[in-house]
Amino acid sequence: MKHFILFFALLTAGLSFSQGQGGVTVYSNTGDKFYVILNGVRQNDKPETNVKVTGLTNPYYSCKIISANNNFELEKNIVVKYDTLITYRIIEKKGKFKLRFFTEASLGTTTAQKDQTVVAYHATETVTPPTETVQTTANTGTKGNTTVTTTTTGTTSTVQTTGNTRPTENTITEGINMNISINENGMNTNVNVNANGTENVDMNTNLNTSETMTTTTSSNGVYEETVTTTTTQSNNGNTTTYYEETTVTSTTTGGNVTTGNAFENTGSVEPIDSRCTMTDDAALALANQVENEAFAEDQSRVANTAAQNKCMTTDQIKMVAEKFSFEDNKLSFLKSAYDNCYDQSNYYKLLETLTYSGDKEALQKYMDSKR
Repeated sequence: MKHFILFFALLTAGLSFSQGQGGVTVYSNTGDKFYVILNGVRQNDKPETNVKVTGLTNPYYSCKIISANNNFELEKNIVVKYDTLITYRIIEKKGKFKLRFFTEASLGTTTAQKDQTVVAYHATETVTPPTETVQTTANTGTKGNTTVTTTTTGTTSTVQTTGNTRPTENTITEGINMNISINENGMNTNVNVNANGTENVDMNTNLNTSETMTTTTSSNGVYEETVTTTTTQSNNGNTTTYYEETTVTSTTTGGNVTTGNAFENTGSVEPIDSRCTMTDDAALALANQVENEAFAEDQSRVANTAAQNKCMTTDQIKMVAEKFSFEDNKLSFLKSAYDNCYDQSNYYKLLETLTYSGDKEALQKYMDSKR
């Protein structure tokens, strides 16, 4: 009978709690900054010494506290009460850190504390896009300057122009000529800008492509067919030439056919096989697709398939990795993308995308095993 009464009381408490919300505060008694992770999801975007999580609707949560300087990593099942703010604190005794219950109070009687970070509970990872501000000031003559401020958050840019933009004696007022011609061998672009008849800026870009085919037949019935593609790019007198040569060898009886590709560059830029290259736009599209997948397994499938078939830079890999909802799927993708990474010497920078020290060690060991 006693067990039945206890079970009924717990059931009633659980049902009543599901109709409301509670909150939890964790603060460091040692001054160490930390992350709060509830049910496997990180709640604060950057480490803090005092974190308040609101909107908790369950009576219990699996809590992990990870310090930013790797001094400690604490795990504890914490209790949450309806319409109550429960405070836990991190203490240190003889070099050992512990998470302990401190106080509890009604939500209606609590106020925000100084230097406290307040976050609403979320069950999935959130990524705050970085904000970059670029300000450019141009001289528009004796009547003032024009200041252009560009603020970029994620993929959204805002441009604001301030200042005097009325024409003066130093303003370009006439003469812009543009000529673009496209033919079967390439493209020619010429741009001429005249400023008040005193200056002439000539910008020339030429891109020409040609192909030649050579067929050689030997006495034993084996012949080679070679196609050479020559691309010449000129910018203001600087010329870069690329050669792509494809050779097909076969027999007159239609036997085995082998194909080989050889690339030679006589210019200053090394050509890259476009079949492997992933552009920044394609990497951004991949990152958005990973973010929009509803399940972690689908996120891994999309990202790992791309990593195995495309060559990516560390910056592109980082952009995709930051979209994963769970840490283990992110680690798997970082391993998959390593072999086809252009700049493997910079791969150590991707360690910062991982939260847990154990995952960072796992990625470092994997990189070491590939060298």
